[in-house]
Amino acid sequence: MSDFAQFPRPVKGCRAEYGSGKTRLIVDACQLSDDLYEVITMRPRGEEVELVRVATEAEARAVYAQMVDRYASAAEAVPMSPAMLRLVAALKSAAEAGRAALTGEDGGSSNFDAPAVSLPRMTEKQVKACAKAAGTTVFVWRLYSQRLWVFNVPVAGPQGNDRTRQAEAMTASLAAAGYDALTYSQMD
Repeated sequence: MSDFAQFPRPVKGCRAEYGSGKTRLIVDACQLSDDLYEVITMRPRGEEVELVRVATEAEARAVYAQMVDRYASAAEAVPMSPAMLRLVAALKSAAEAGRAALTGEDGGSSNFDAPAVSLPRMTEKQVKACAKAAGTTVFVWRLYSQRLWVFNVPVAGPQGNDRTRQAEAMTASLAAAGYDALTYSQMD
């Protein structure tokens, strides 16, 4: 059999894809000849991001692992638009307002109160990226036909009145920043 029919040959277990759309990356390794392997990170249409040629399969696997480590998180990252950056700043400001609202008096019913915001023009991936950048977590709350994003309070210890005060202060801060915000209330 000719070399043309034998090569290129994929290196088993050495192909990964990350991200989506314009940010999608493909990391792949293949054998081009008996003593030549190629490891590439590229865009879906073949645009080369990084290319390394090595002599052995072991070297190809090592380079592949390095490329996966290098590019996996970059491809999964969501590029921040101005609206997303504004939300991150508003969430950080709201967290400061929540911390300032703590009094130490934590009587009352145990609850899961938290600020909720309507963000109709943002995707789930964008909202979660904003929450992560602001140092908080988020979950979606579907109220009738509306999707509201509930952000966690900054100090998780309080379970009663102090948690409610944090949530209400954060809601007021987010509303002052121009967001359609309300306080999500749930008793434990």
